[in-house]
Amino acid sequence: MKAPWVILQKSDREPESSAENRFWGTIVRINKGNLTTEYVERIADGTELCSIVTTDNALQMNFQENDQVWAIFNSYSVVLHID
Repeated sequence: MKAPWVILQKSDREPESSAENRFWGTIVRINKGNLTTEYVERIADGTELCSIVTTDNALQMNFQENDQVWAIFNSYSVVLHID
């Protein structure tokens, strides 16, 4: 999936959204850069999803490791790879 198309949202309830995919999970890693910040979220089955935002946005969102968030994305964001 394309990380810039994954939106993170803090909420105790599943967000109302037109996006087909909504996964509840925990932020397990944050990689802050000068221009972009990468968030890695682990969902219930152990899959890790990645979201990339501008570092300015990251400062506003103030997500921390172990925060519980929703990862939201549309089906067009998914890219399949077969080994």
